[in-house]
Amino acid sequence: MKPDIPGNEKILQMITGFWASKILTVATELGLFDLLSKKGLEIHDIAEGLSIQRRPANIISNACVALGLLKKERRYYFNTDIAGIYLVKGKRGYLGRFVCMLGNSHYLRWGGGVKMLF
Repeated sequence: MKPDIPGNEKILQMITGFWASKILTVATELGLFDLLSKKGLEIHDIAEGLSIQRRPANIISNACVALGLLKKERRYYFNTDIAGIYLVKGKRGYLGRFVCMLGNSHYLRWGGGVKMLF
């Protein structure tokens, strides 16, 4: 009988946590959630609306789907409820400015690793 050994999921979540943070920051800075606040759009419309190429529009949109910030139905992307409440400018619960502040200034400070402590 093996002793109970905890899984490594929590450590893996910590290791890759910055990915989710940066995806959220980039999507917020681009205005992806604002763009999708009225209706769902296809990738070519998202790319045009954000003034970026289709490939990066596809990458950021699908990453947001994986994080649960967007949902995809057929070829159309939509905000999830959480994105619609907290990531659309003008909404009462808007956290976008906080997302961008932490995602940019604070991230850079901690990005130095051990060096930033000295």
